Amino acid sequence: MRPTEDTCERENTECVLYEDHRPLLREISRDIVPPEILDTPKRVNALIEFLRLSGAYSRAGFIRNPRAAPKFEEETDVPEDDDDEIGEG
Repeated sequence: MRPTEDTCERENTECVLYEDHRPLLREISRDIVPPEILDTPKRVNALIEFLRLSGAYSRAGFIRNPRAAPKFEEETDVPEDDDDEIGEG
């Protein structure tokens, strides 16, 4: 479902999921008015920061916790086997 102008405005101004990050938008537009936010590069950058930090409009709707890459020393040992040569069967 594509967001409508109404749902986007609600998400920016009312949705409790983004309350912690909303001050970023209120600093540049007290009432969070889209034409004001898109008025200057500085304001657009603030919007980008809001989106990055809040996860708003992402597929999940929030920021997922990044997973750390596995560490070699924490991987389980695979037993060595002489039969793993290609072409041998």
